[in-house]
Amino acid sequence: MNTKKIEAIYPLSPSQQGILIETLASPGSGIHIERIVLNLQGNLDQLAWERAWQFVIERHSILRTGFVWKNQDQPAQFVLQTVQIPLEKQDWRELSPLNQQEKLADYIETKGQGGFNLTQVPIIDLALFQVGEDSYQFVWMFHHILLDGWSLGIILPEVLNCYQQLSRGQDCSLKPTHPYRNYIAWLQQQDLAEAQTFWQTRLEGFTQPTSLGKSVSADNCSAPEHPYGQETACLSASATAKLQSLVKQNRLTFNILLQGVWALLLSRYSDQLDVVFGTSVSGRPSEISGIESMAGMFINTVPIRCQIVPDASIWYWLQEIQQQQLQQKSYEYCSQGQIHDWSELSTSLPMYESILVVENYPVKGLVEQSNYLNINVNRSFAVGAKTNYPLTILALPGSQLELVVVYHQHRFEHSSIVQILKHFLNLLARIAEQPEQDLVWLKNIIPEAQIPEVKSEPKLEQRQSTTSLVIPRDPVETKLAKIWSSIFDLKLVGIKDNFFELGGHSLLALRLMAEIEQVFGKTFPLGILFQGQTIEKLAAIIREETDSVSWSSLVPIQTGDKKLPFFCVPGAGGNVIYFSHLARYLDRDQPFYGLQAVGLDGVSEPYKRIEDMAAHYIQEIQSIQPQGPYLLGGHSFGSQVAFEMAQQLQKKGQKVALLAILDTNAPFPEKVHENPYESLNDAALSTIMLSNIGTIFGRDLMFGKDLETYYEELEKLTPNEQFNYLYEQYKEVDIFPSGLGGEQLRASLEVMKVSQQTSYFPQEIYPTKITLFRSEIQNKNMSLKMQRFISKFTTDTDYFESLPENTNAPDFGWGRFSAGPVEIYQVPGNHLSMVAEPHVQILAQKLMTCIKQAQAKNV
Repeated sequence: MNTKKIEAIYPLSPSQQGILIETLASPGSGIHIERIVLNLQGNLDQLAWERAWQFVIERHSILRTGFVWKNQDQPAQFVLQTVQIPLEKQDWRELSPLNQQEKLADYIETKGQGGFNLTQVPIIDLALFQVGEDSYQFVWMFHHILLDGWSLGIILPEVLNCYQQLSRGQDCSLKPTHPYRNYIAWLQQQDLAEAQTFWQTRLEGFTQPTSLGKSVSADNCSAPEHPYGQETACLSASATAKLQSLVKQNRLTFNILLQGVWALLLSRYSDQLDVVFGTSVSGRPSEISGIESMAGMFINTVPIRCQIVPDASIWYWLQEIQQQQLQQKSYEYCSQGQIHDWSELSTSLPMYESILVVENYPVKGLVEQSNYLNINVNRSFAVGAKTNYPLTILALPGSQLELVVVYHQHRFEHSSIVQILKHFLNLLARIAEQPEQDLVWLKNIIPEAQIPEVKSEPKLEQRQSTTSLVIPRDPVETKLAKIWSSIFDLKLVGIKDNFFELGGHSLLALRLMAEIEQVFGKTFPLGILFQGQTIEKLAAIIREETDSVSWSSLVPIQTGDKKLPFFCVPGAGGNVIYFSHLARYLDRDQPFYGLQAVGLDGVSEPYKRIEDMAAHYIQEIQSIQPQGPYLLGGHSFGSQVAFEMAQQLQKKGQKVALLAILDTNAPFPEKVHENPYESLNDAALSTIMLSNIGTIFGRDLMFGKDLETYYEELEKLTPNEQFNYLYEQYKEVDIFPSGLGGEQLRASLEVMKVSQQTSYFPQEIYPTKITLFRSEIQNKNMSLKMQRFISKFTTDTDYFESLPENTNAPDFGWGRFSAGPVEIYQVPGNHLSMVAEPHVQILAQKLMTCIKQAQAKNV
């Protein structure tokens, strides 16, 4: 961009921000592209026509506007001083009328689907197709981020007036206009706190979006070829005239009547007396000088809440709706995202799934059937912009009311849309015929059997409880998942969940980037959200962009500053990622830190003694909690490390309020047997690691093979070939984040090898209160198959026979180290599945009870 040619730079309006977010989230969808087609009849002066458009583009700054968001803290719009008109001309006179229509339709669809590059000015497309000696089809396409419908009634008449003057050999002369940036300046002066109070009051108690009909399960068929469908119907001229007279008598607008009828239909379809849908408002504040001639994006979509009073008169009820809308007029500048955020509705749910747009713009009367010197102008048709709402109803008032429904085909069958249009027109006709009826009579015109079907979107909680949910796999993904969970108010978030499909909008996008900056200590431009709309992709970008930071064993999985943190040591692999299951089901404000093993960075050497690991972890936890009491825990091998941490802390005079042992035998006080893991080779250790991780993550990493078969395949390979083989299988099942090399796997294998081959025999004992969480399925802490596999590598055949000394005891042998009886909780699952879905939910519930008790005693 040549900055010398820039006339102005300023922020986006809330509506523009929302449109930008939706556009960038749906590339190639044709969303928010408006198309106007004019039929020009007569001796068209093509040069004058082109010059007229050039003049109007120079006159209105919004038509010379582009947008930037990459490498920007906030999106901005810039205005160029000059822009060359982009007029395409084609001669179609040799084509048949049918071919001309097909070619025009193809042009509109292709151009519209391709969309615009919002950084390249102008963001409009003009085309003139000559279809006869004195006949032309003129197409004007533009992005909705520039202009609303009311602006068409400003720009088109100016073009035609200017054309008229130029055709007569005169210079264009029009009254001065005001730039769009005046509106942006006005927005920045508004009191958002007052607006927030209004919308919170207006939407109080509304917690679920209004249903559009009978919910049916979406079939498993492939997505429709065209995501959007469209259907049109008209009300009779006589019924339209009667209704226009009735609304005038009752001092109402036709817009209010249409809103009331749609509210009645929604009430019938949803079986609710309190309904909410969206509607478009002009958004032009009367206090701004020259607002009536200003072109730009002022229109906004706001919620309309209608509460049905069954025995009320239709006209009294409509007057109430009109009065409510007069009250909200001062706050209609707020974005949908802001209003949604202020409501009681979860951000993971849409505020509404239908919008009603009444196109009462002045363009129709000013352009249609108008004569401008040597041409007649007919507005052939307009193709409304596609939206993200499943159902959009466009109402075009006139001598005959026309209704156009644009709908998502993956949510509605065409027959349901036909039924909705039929109901809408039927209800209007009944009101025209019998205007004194009450609301309940009008509602009941629609039989139960005719309520349309709407295919349901999978509920987020249902979607997230399925085995297809991919949990975070490294600290970056874990931190992002925590942010997303907070923003969307969701318990479960997978790394492949799409920000926009979860309900993300412009306000949430800005909040997301602010939290990412706070967590990662680096400012990221909003644009990275469009490059990476999922946690997985966003994490890959952040890894590349983030400045290198020192590696730490202390990993914050869930943070907070009001409660004592819980520190937990993982099993032999040393990776804390699987704790994200557990942390997610604790209270939202309960801090949870994992302690990952030294050596996982691929640089440091792993500790070979549990005493050294414990000393290092104590240094880490005291960096954020210098003094006790401490809440400690460990799973599997990590339990012995946590126990040693408790020993060292107590030796230093620190208090340990909780020591949670997750399904692990107590250590022997002296060496009785050889550690069988010391005899395992790399292929055997890799086989065990693959089996264990597969159990935790709910994946079959061995692809149906038993331990011996898999081991035999690995043993035939060289160490490097073994590693590459393992790495490819890990990637295939999404265990490691995309974009990471094999260093993390290589480091994990080395840490596991060292941990498994470590022996621990505590000598000087400081009795500690111990809480044990036992898994229901006990096979000496490991499956018999795993025992048999390991036994093949050791000469100490009595090792596994000695384990019952601990495993048969209810307390797993921890009683000899405990200050008082061991508190025992039984949880579902086995040694590994207890920390995975779904059993981890019960474990978390019981662990949270223990944490609360420890915190209460140490306030």
